[in-house]
Amino acid sequence: MAKRKRIAIGGISTECSTYSPLFQTAADFEKVQGSMLVNLVDFQFDLIRV
Repeated sequence: MAKRKRIAIGGISTECSTYSPLFQTAADFEKVQGSMLVNLVDFQFDLIRV
């Protein structure tokens, strides 16, 4: 049986300022997977035929 192909989507979004006293760490970012991720991305996945 052929292996299923996988699609990876990744990104980091941040707003920063040189003059801000706040520091960002890994805890400030949220990991999202599966259907939650698909719902956040502005792309019509249902139009793709595989």
